[in-house]
Amino acid sequence: MIKTTKTCDRCPASGDEQFELFRVTVGIKHNGTMNYLQDTAKRGQDWCRVCCIEMGVLPPLQRVDATPIVPEPTLEEMIKLIIREEIKT
Repeated sequence: MIKTTKTCDRCPASGDEQFELFRVTVGIKHNGTMNYLQDTAKRGQDWCRVCCIEMGVLPPLQRVDATPIVPEPTLEEMIKLIIREEIKT
């Protein structure tokens, strides 16, 4: 059995094949064209999500609230509710 371990080049974080790494390289933009520095594919680094967020390469993750969003009643539902209340009284 072959087991692959991925490691961040910036911090000691590591993980299995599902561990997400991002390839970070440096390039320059001149006159609207992208000219990458020589051998950036070889000189780039693999960073984990935490390092990318700390360095500003990726935006921070959005927090998800545990409270479910309750949809507002539609006009049709409100009319049905009013009719039911009128029938009861």
